[in-house]
Amino acid sequence: MPQQREFHYRFEDLSGVGMLTTDLQPPRGAKIVINIEDGNKVWLSANPAGWLHLARICAELGTSSYKLGFHFHRDFNFGETAGGGAEVTFEVGQGEIVGPQGSRG
Repeated sequence: MPQQREFHYRFEDLSGVGMLTTDLQPPRGAKIVINIEDGNKVWLSANPAGWLHLARICAELGTSSYKLGFHFHRDFNFGETAGGGAEVTFEVGQGEIVGPQGSRG
């Protein structure tokens, strides 16, 4: 029998100063891995704690007033990027594809 579930997340909206309330570092026990296979297939894999962490971040980005272009970068293990390595960019945009040099298409 299906069960109904709810997701509630309360946070302080710091979008006016361009900050996230949610710590981007996953909490203890949360695992998030991003991988590219065959050169064009993106895999986002997470354990339940990792998915809840991503849900909190997405809820904050989706319900706050971040300016278009607000973004952050994470490495493929959802850690801080050291620059120069593989990374994923999360951006508040208009749902358009943005190229690596910022060209919109």
